Amino acid sequence: MRTLLIAAFAALASATIAHAQAERSIDALRVFGLVPGYEALAPETRSHIALRYTITREDGSPVTVAPALVRDGVRRTLALDATGRVRDLPTAADIAGAQLVVATADGRLTAAATLDPNLPLTGEIAVADIARALTQAQAAVAAADAAAGLGSLRLRAVVFTLPPGASATARFANGGQRPLTLGPRGFAAVPEELTGAEAIVFSQPPTAASFG
Repeated sequence: MRTLLIAAFAALASATIAHAQAERSIDALRVFGLVPGYEALAPETRSHIALRYTITREDGSPVTVAPALVRDGVRRTLALDATGRVRDLPTAADIAGAQLVVATADGRLTAAATLDPNLPLTGEIAVADIARALTQAQAAVAAADAAAGLGSLRLRAVVFTLPPGASATARFANGGQRPLTLGPRGFAAVPEELTGAEAIVFSQPPTAASFG
């Protein structure tokens, strides 16, 4: 889905790793190919977005042996969370000339990249920060799409996943409030539909955020 595996980010970064030995290696740049371009963006143009990678078995289940980066005989195991997301993304310098080593026991592995909002998942989130995340993501996606020869996808919202029973309210500068309608995925914050609102106030903090 292009809103999650953003356009060229998915096309360039999704890699299937096959292996038949006890361990098999692959050029780390083939897996983490978006990292150099992401790092090349000026820091102020990516302050509200984050490039993230997830490594799982081909069926989406967690790996049993964490992959490792190996360069010049030095081995660095990648820390993954329960979903397979790489906790500490390697830098362009880390992957230059490195191999990603995986274990045969996990069969075929899939690596996928997502571009996500980099926003605090708190009970109150500024509309200005939501708008900034969308602007930065749109620029990054447009550049990646252009490089891949794709038509650019327009991102409209930051979608906040909420706990069951949670609600969302728009808070305005004059102190006014307006209850917000939730969708099946939570609340889709579209800045153009929140004119005059300073912040979104959640009864319970969101558990995740994505572009939509």
